Amino acid sequence: MLAAKHGKFIDEYLLDMDASKAAIRAGYSSNGSAVQGYRLLQRKDVQEEISKRTQKLSADAGFDATIILQRINNIALESKADGDFKSALRANELLGKHLRLFIDRVEQTHSGNLTLLTEFPE
Repeated sequence: MLAAKHGKFIDEYLLDMDASKAAIRAGYSSNGSAVQGYRLLQRKDVQEEISKRTQKLSADAGFDATIILQRINNIALESKADGDFKSALRANELLGKHLRLFIDRVEQTHSGNLTLLTEFPE
């Protein structure tokens, strides 16, 4: 069961997806709003509620991931046919990101010649 303040945070977060601003609007101190927003987004119950509400909003709006991916694919094909390669490239980039084809990696070398690759999926 979510605390009332957590529920208010989720309501506010879903407006603009800005955790810091949502925390302030939900009644948390503006001094630590970025940290508090981050902490709230790490909570499993908050994540589950955001996911549930997002799915409901998508269903109410009449679209889901499949429809969005089909639309992006159509834009890619139509843009290419029209010679608008910039839009075609952007649409294909979005499809590639969804399929996790592009993963940014940062190589970090530490003492002792230990190299770590850190992935940052977009």
